[in-house]
Amino acid sequence: MSDQHDMKSHRHAILECLQQHVDDDLRLIPALQLLLEEQGPEACKILIHILTNLDLTTGEAMDSWGRIIDHWEGLCGVLRRQISLRTAICDYFCSIDRRLYNPKLVELKLFEQIDTLSKYDNLTNLFNRHYFDDVLARELARATRHRTPLSLLLIDLDDFKKVNDVHGHLAGDKVLRHIAGIMLEEKRTEDIAVRLGGDELAIILPETEKDSVLVIARRIHQRVETTPLLYNGQVIPLTLSAGVASFPRDGTNVKDLLNKTDRALYQAKAAGKNTISVYSDNRRRYHRIDFNKTLELEVMDTKPLSTMTVLSKNISASGMLLVSKSTLDLGARIQLKLPLKPRQTMQVAGKVVRITAYGPESYDIGIAFIHSQRQAAEGINTFIRQEQTAPNQPGQDIAL
Repeated sequence: MSDQHDMKSHRHAILECLQQHVDDDLRLIPALQLLLEEQGPEACKILIHILTNLDLTTGEAMDSWGRIIDHWEGLCGVLRRQISLRTAICDYFCSIDRRLYNPKLVELKLFEQIDTLSKYDNLTNLFNRHYFDDVLARELARATRHRTPLSLLLIDLDDFKKVNDVHGHLAGDKVLRHIAGIMLEEKRTEDIAVRLGGDELAIILPETEKDSVLVIARRIHQRVETTPLLYNGQVIPLTLSAGVASFPRDGTNVKDLLNKTDRALYQAKAAGKNTISVYSDNRRRYHRIDFNKTLELEVMDTKPLSTMTVLSKNISASGMLLVSKSTLDLGARIQLKLPLKPRQTMQVAGKVVRITAYGPESYDIGIAFIHSQRQAAEGINTFIRQEQTAPNQPGQDIAL
């Protein structure tokens, strides 16, 4: 069962409990307490949100709920009569906790109908664009306040128009529900899965660096690719492309973060689709040349040093592009020996600045050289110049 589905299930159970004991708080409060014990701390956060529309953390919600019950008991004792739990909640957040300033009374059933329409996409059961805009701004403000990372994953289905054209829009709707189900199952509890519109999907990942997002994105990518959809006796193969960017490394506001994530998605599409691209601002224009070699790469940040075999694709004065069956962490420091001349190698150091995933065992890894040794830098530059002047040597300008 997906986490987002769990949240809706908790919400439904709480609403049923509130409705069942709407006229009897002496039964309502024990029933709610039992429900919270059965469903866990996250249900307390949902309960407070249902009753007040306040978006508290789980810890804040649990603390507030205990204080609300104490406040309700205190008011009943002072007034020498039973008062409504809703009255105690309103007084608590207006007079004691002071999170509410001008509360408005509205029947809960009507509010839930409006709230559902304003938050959820009816087709996929994901959150909608309106909620995405609101929660991304809120989570970004929280990340700024607490100095924690925040990542954004944008997903676009490959050739979705062809699905609609060949199989019809009902098939397209089924595809979207299928992909949405995979997203809900593979994301974590705290992540927010969204349908932005059409076949554009997204996941907001609080307190998450890009490396961790790539793990989740790969799981979704692999599930989609390996579970084609059967519709009217026909198999519809599915693939997706995705882009990843993070706060504060790639953007410090909503506009910048969305722009950088969208650029990463565009890079994935430009690379041939069915890929995941991680945004990096370390991409500069240098002349590159083909450099097809099998190399042994050492990861310097592990103890003991781990070694992996990679295939180089091209090299420039600033770095090189590698192909690997396993991925590396962004920012990881590496070292390798480059066979720049026959029977002569040069050891260089670098760091991982770009990762594009083409499948569970297929990665393009961009390396930026760390020219800490003058001799190594001069050796690479000399090799590049010599190769550029060699006859029949293909070369082109590219952002590496």
